[in-house]
Amino acid sequence: MSGLSDELRIAGYDVVGGPDWDAKTPAELEEELDIETLDAEIGAVVSGLDRNINYYKVSMAAAYVAAGRLYVATNTDTTYPMKPNGTTSPGAGLSSAAVLGTVGRDAPDAVAGKPSALLGKTICEAFGLTPERTCMVGDRLDTDMLFAHNAGFSQLAVLSGVITEADIEANKDAAVAPHFMASSVQVLADLLAEEEAKESSA
Repeated sequence: MSGLSDELRIAGYDVVGGPDWDAKTPAELEEELDIETLDAEIGAVVSGLDRNINYYKVSMAAAYVAAGRLYVATNTDTTYPMKPNGTTSPGAGLSSAAVLGTVGRDAPDAVAGKPSALLGKTICEAFGLTPERTCMVGDRLDTDMLFAHNAGFSQLAVLSGVITEADIEANKDAAVAPHFMASSVQVLADLLAEEEAKESSA
């Protein structure tokens, strides 16, 4: 979570919470949270992957969201792969799900990362890309491939993370169905190396 806090500060925002609240307790919450005296200087709540999420953080975030503050999630990934042992842990979606569940909402006001079409537009503008000549490589259907679909990119699914061939087959007619599939991104590296070798020998 410190990375998100750091980036927001670099962008010129004042940040409250984050790692500073890692050790906060429910007892402190009772003393410090008063719905009648919320900080008027706080204009938005931003959540992301937080391995130190706790009751205090969720309660504080929910209080400000319930009071009408803008709520932005970095992404809503439900799981995060833990390699090399093959298990998974909660993703950034744990934070947003906790806040949204507390306030009785289905979605944040905005998702800054995948699968937001806004992210695709921002990337194209920043790097001078066109959607029809851009390919998204990822290992998730619900975020990576959906992001590519929303942004108008081609979709390449790699099997080195969350996604499996069975998942792709089960969703072959859905918007998240990838155009291409590979075992890993190493396949792309090998193809690029082959092309470079051909060009250098021509």
